[in-house]
Formats: sequence, structure tokens, C-alpha cells
Amino acid sequence: MSLNNYLLNPEAVQYLFNDFVYIIPEKSSDLIIKKHSDLPSAPAIPKINQEHTEIKKEENKPLKEIKKDDSFNLKELKKELGSTKISKRAVIIINEEDATNELKTFLFKILQAVKLSESDIYLYTQPNGSVIDLNEALKDYSTSKILSFGTHISPEYKTELNKETVFSKETKLFQTFSLKELISDTEKKKILWGNLQIIFPTK
Repeated sequence: MSLNNYLLNPEAVQYLFNDFVYIIPEKSSDLIIKKHSDLPSAPAIPKINQEHTEIKKEENKPLKEIKKDDSFNLKELKKELGSTKISKRAVIIINEEDATNELKTFLFKILQAVKLSESDIYLYTQPNGSVIDLNEALKDYSTSKILSFGTHISPEYKTELNKETVFSKETKLFQTFSLKELISDTEKKKILWGNLQIIFPTK
């Protein structure tokens, strides 16, 4: 016997089947039975990615305010970028015979007294007895101070012992005793120390 011959009560019919029962209002006698597997599934709820949320927060942070103290000298920056030379606070020139471990250790102690570390300087060793070519010594380096310890400098630079002279517009030259003379002479050490305090004033 067909089910269409009965006026079906939806609630009563529901007990007869394990699946869901739907009654079409216009045709209440037409029974539509659908399995649970045929029903549309609920849309998946997207998961919130905590990492993306934190990144978004970072992006929304206001830009750091530029203070006057953070400004830079554009002229000096262009000058630095345009130069291929390595900048040092001082270029130190010594004779080859003074390039022993003992005398170099002595030299670094002198420089440390005026706040100069090994990384602050370029140490150039000149062959014994030869006249130094300052342009060659400064070929790869730029500095505002050249200190020569007992080396032979060309007369064209008009250097005077223990007096700072002009080498170029940006650089000054100071000629003093050799390291071998200084290490054993207290008076010469005092003269050098007095000059170094003027050349490298400490704040």
C-alpha cells in the first residue's frame, strides 16, 4: 500500500524512520525522505591565526617620530659615501727596526693613554733609512692625524720635531722621536705626552 493513501502526521512518521523526514506544504501527502548524509553540512568556521593578528597590530603602530637629534649632515654623508678609503682617527708611522713586539706594545700603551685603540689607527711600517712617501702611506686610508715616530719625511712637508704641521686641508702631521728613543728616555716621554694631550684632547 502506498503511503500517499494516508494523511501523514509528520511527528508520527518521524518515529518510523531513522533518517530525517520532510513534508512539502503544498503536497502534504508526498513524503520525502533524505538521509543524513545528503543534508548540506554547516559551513566551516575559519580559524583565527594569532601570528597574523600580531603582525597586523605591528603594522598599525604609528611611525616613530623623527627628532632633531636623529638628523644627520647630508653633506658629510655624501662625502663619506663618495670615498673608498677607510677612515681612521690616526695613521701611525714607525721604522721597520721599531716594529718589534716590545716596542709596538709600548706604542699601544702610549696611544691608549689618549683614548686610541688599535682599531682606531692604521700602523704603517717604513723601511729603515728610506724617505717616507706619505701619499703611499695614506693610499687606502683617510685621517685627520698622522703621527711619525722617528721616520724620515721629505723636506717638502716642512716638518719640525714635536710640532704639529699641516699636511693637507683635512690632515695634520706630527713628527716625534723614534720608539727606541722614547722607551728608554723619561724626558722625551714627557715631551711626547705633553704634545699628545694637545693633539688628542680628552673630554
